[in-house]
Amino acid sequence: MEAKYYLEFPHEYGVELLKDLPIEADFLCYPGAIESGSLDGLIVRITPKGQDEWLGIFAYGYPEEEYSDCNGVYSCPDPNSLCVVSDGDAFIVDTGSPKQWTIVRCTPVLSVKSLVDQGLLLFIDFSSIWAWGKDGLQWYANVAHDGLAVEGVNEAFVYGRAFGPVPGKENVYFQIELKTGKVTGGNCV
Repeated sequence: MEAKYYLEFPHEYGVELLKDLPIEADFLCYPGAIESGSLDGLIVRITPKGQDEWLGIFAYGYPEEEYSDCNGVYSCPDPNSLCVVSDGDAFIVDTGSPKQWTIVRCTPVLSVKSLVDQGLLLFIDFSSIWAWGKDGLQWYANVAHDGLAVEGVNEAFVYGRAFGPVPGKENVYFQIELKTGKVTGGNCV
């Protein structure tokens, strides 16, 4: 699946997804923010406000699997940070200081939700949700053994369902307070 742009949060940089690495270009490879490495990943040109552009190659997390539905670039609650999701891995980079980066421990990333009003970027895998705010990880909630599905978000909660832990109870429902990460329901509480 082709990578897309998800730039809902205000941001202080330009970003462009590239199909090919420009000839003789300098670049950083992630993970690591190193100047040599695999050229197999999403190629992104980043232009921080008032600074020179730079190129990043963000390694595919699970290239043998189909975790590319949410591949793309996401603006973050911090206007200087950029998130790149590449086949199940999510990298967050300080665009003005590209050696400052982290990988979100949610793995594989199956879905990303930008909650601009709440100042959160949600990362969802098979069993948990990770909430990223302006200052980094705000909370983590393990709500299921498997089959987590977010069904909605409102001003105060994210809610959904997961596979039930016992036969005959196919779905278990949960809700998570967006401010605190407090879980009600689910099957891992």
